[in-house]
Amino acid sequence: MTLTEAAPSHTVVYRRHLRYRDMTPSFEETLRSHKDPIFEVNLCDYWDCLDAMLLETCRAELQDIAPPLRRLSIFVTERCNLKCSYCIQKAESRRSIDTGWLAENIAEARSMGAVILDIMGRGEPTMLDGLPDIAGVAAENGLVVTIGTNGCTDNLSLPRFRERLFEAGHLKLRVSLDSADEAGQDRAGGRIGAWRRTVDFITSVLSYRETGAVKAGVFINKIVSAGNVEQVMRDLRWIAGLGVDDIHMMPVRFHEDQYLSETEIHRYNAETAPAIMELAEHFRYPWLRENAFIFGTSEEETALAAKGQYYRPSIEAGECHVQKSQLLLDPHHQIWTCLWSRRNGGRPIDAGRWNTLREARREAMKCSYMKVAPEICRNHCTKWIIEANNRAALAISREKRSVRL
Repeated sequence: MTLTEAAPSHTVVYRRHLRYRDMTPSFEETLRSHKDPIFEVNLCDYWDCLDAMLLETCRAELQDIAPPLRRLSIFVTERCNLKCSYCIQKAESRRSIDTGWLAENIAEARSMGAVILDIMGRGEPTMLDGLPDIAGVAAENGLVVTIGTNGCTDNLSLPRFRERLFEAGHLKLRVSLDSADEAGQDRAGGRIGAWRRTVDFITSVLSYRETGAVKAGVFINKIVSAGNVEQVMRDLRWIAGLGVDDIHMMPVRFHEDQYLSETEIHRYNAETAPAIMELAEHFRYPWLRENAFIFGTSEEETALAAKGQYYRPSIEAGECHVQKSQLLLDPHHQIWTCLWSRRNGGRPIDAGRWNTLREARREAMKCSYMKVAPEICRNHCTKWIIEANNRAALAISREKRSVRL
């Protein structure tokens, strides 16, 4: 299918519709026009931005030009203070990115169109002493910063580190919190006292936000496994009671002993997911509402989810336009096609030598994204890619018809 052909009808997945999340194809205009103080950190969610990024990418391809870089994603470190039982990060390397190099290159990312700096790690980003400096430089250059964290590092317990971090500007914090059970989460993380630190961090951020001293969104990442599925509603009600902005549930990966059986998934879909939907409506949690059925609903999806495959393609895509608005780097300065490839056992792009972000971007754009790790694309993203590509193709087709009329 070409971009100008009418696209078939598909169910739109993972799209949210709150007032401050209404997207337009112009990121710059979106950032300027909204007055909601928490809007910018909500904008940082990748799937909130998907349609706008995709339309830009498709329009650029029709004009035979490179699309703007909108999201710079960095796995900043492989170091971590926890040893979570469900984490795949088992490498001997504990390398961290050169924070000075990153700070120096943020202005270049902004000049390429970036509006989001996404700080991640297969380790814990807040272990880096230079993290507040990176966030500050990003804010000075007009980027909104997202940070994934376990919320329980020594740095986060230091008032000066926190002050420097929150002085940087608008932040979106994605905090990992799996349970209302202190002892259980401490055991899973391999560190006594970790749960208490995380909860104290969350509540302090929310408290300071009420006074206007902190401009940060707090979003919770919660793993669902065979070991905690019976307590999901207890945990969600408790987390919601903290006053967080939204909750993202994720099925456990890579640990077969923690996969839910088909029978457990059927029970989850029949009993737990509807209760989650009700909770999400009550607390106005669009993120939680849209991923209440995290294991899928069809018989095929259920069977695959029991094997640890949670997204199934309905059709083969030839190219991924979505990721062309993003550049993803790791602590070794390797370029990756996408977040899923980096997290799910893929491999980096063979990019050769590069020195600047612009050069890295040029190398990434040479890559046919879905040919680097096709098995990961098939098992995780293809259905979403096809549906998103089709939406963009249909929108552009309508624009062309309206111009002709």
